Amino acid sequence: MGTSAGWGRAFWLDCLWGAAVVLVGAAAWARYRSPGPSELARQAAAGLADALATLEDPALPPEDRTRLYEDRLKSTEALLRRGIHANVLDSEAVQRLAVVDWELGVLGGNPDPERALDLIRLSSARAPRVPSNLLALGELLLRMGKPDEARQFMAKSVALSPELGVQAITAMRSAGLPLEEIVRALPQSPELFLALEDPYVEAGRESDYAELLRPFLSRHGASLIPGFGRSCLRIGDAERLVDTLSTLTPFPGPNDECERERYLAVGYNVVGRVSEAVDAATRATTLSPNDRTLWELKGMIELESTAPSAAEPSFRRALALSVGPEVDSHARAQLYGELGRALEASERPDEAVDAYRMALSLDGEQPIARSRLGQLGSPITAR
Repeated sequence: MGTSAGWGRAFWLDCLWGAAVVLVGAAAWARYRSPGPSELARQAAAGLADALATLEDPALPPEDRTRLYEDRLKSTEALLRRGIHANVLDSEAVQRLAVVDWELGVLGGNPDPERALDLIRLSSARAPRVPSNLLALGELLLRMGKPDEARQFMAKSVALSPELGVQAITAMRSAGLPLEEIVRALPQSPELFLALEDPYVEAGRESDYAELLRPFLSRHGASLIPGFGRSCLRIGDAERLVDTLSTLTPFPGPNDECERERYLAVGYNVVGRVSEAVDAATRATTLSPNDRTLWELKGMIELESTAPSAAEPSFRRALALSVGPEVDSHARAQLYGELGRALEASERPDEAVDAYRMALSLDGEQPIARSRLGQLGSPITAR
């Protein structure tokens, strides 16, 4: 009797152990066959990118683009829903689902703004400080025709990550928002002002861009002075450049002050105040003695001064600094051409010819060297 009972217990224990092994194995197999949350997120991101690429593929007929776009959005939607089910805290998946859901609704002729807004609120609540997520939600709101709500998300994203300014500006301009409204909506920073340069140039409003920067020059110096200077010079208003920069209090930092002197030198030279231009360029090279471009600028201004022979040491210094892979042969050839002009101004034509030939050895089409050698009656052959 005892033996029979013991055998019975052993039998059922073996059965239970076998069942446990089967269950564990089935669970492991299910995990093996089903991608995890991170893999689902990766597949969904790739699917959304693929759908957008299909929509913009010029090799496909328009009707095929739309059909394939919709099919791939539906596949992506299924992946996103599985991913969210696997990880309910994935705010990025919720954000993408909002985009996909809205796009499918538009394609089907029945967009559901309230459902999209619910997903937007859910995603932003789960990740209130993730800039890329907030930016994507703002872009969706713009597509939904809700610029007021979109501005709030764009502003938060750029405040958290100023380098997203270019993307935010592009999205807001694509939605038809005027530049003034974009400037008011986004937090002011040097990164934002730099990102606004191209939009203002494209709109033909460079004077407005210069005025936008002017109040912030004393605060952001080296970050904004180049953009301000470029705008003034492109519209032919060097007087505004000189008047503005000359009235700024000198900056305590050498980088900021160097940029002020650089653009003062250019501005003075353009308006014909060459002596002051040379002085400003000299101060700039003192502040940044290893900047090749400053020595070249100084030499070019000196060539136009009453003592053009003074340009020779400036160009030689620029050449001495023109080393390394970042300086190409065309830049060095340009400097040799300019050095030749300085040597001619010093009445040393033979040395000028050598400099021009060196320029042509680096760049056979160097315009200064080709022109001057022709006028000097010297053969255009590299040394």
